[in-house]
Amino acid sequence: MTPLDKVLVDVVEAADDHKRVEEHKHGEASRREERLVATGEAIRHAAMERRRDRTARAPHRDDEPAEPVGGQEAAPPRSRRRKRRDSDDEDVVGELQRFEDRRSALAQKKLDLMEKQLEQQREFHAQEMARRDREEQERQRRQERLDVEQRRERTAFLHLMDEVMKRLH
Repeated sequence: MTPLDKVLVDVVEAADDHKRVEEHKHGEASRREERLVATGEAIRHAAMERRRDRTARAPHRDDEPAEPVGGQEAAPPRSRRRKRRDSDDEDVVGELQRFEDRRSALAQKKLDLMEKQLEQQREFHAQEMARRDREEQERQRRQERLDVEQRRERTAFLHLMDEVMKRLH
């Protein structure tokens, strides 16, 4: 495998890793948005149902005067039940929001962990490639030293053969 092939393999792996991270981010954001929209729709629907139920149960009398009697403004009728129901609605909405916040925080932590793992893998890969390059360079140096030694031996052998041939002639 040539150094260019190694570099190309590294680049393709890094591009694939980046693509997976981007797809995960986009998918997570889409899912989070869908959950929030669905939750908002459910809350809106529940609130509309409660309002419909309240208006259906509220007593309407046509004989009640529209204007307050005695020049005083009438305070809107409120009951403890209604206050408790309004408070319960607020509690439910608040609880749903906290649930979504916890869910989003958990998803963010998971994404951060995945990014950290990816970064560690990249670091490990870079270290491994550096180690391989060092080993390859060392192997090439050993081979060059071996080649030089073999050339010296051949030169010495040829020189010896020349001397032997001169003596024989």
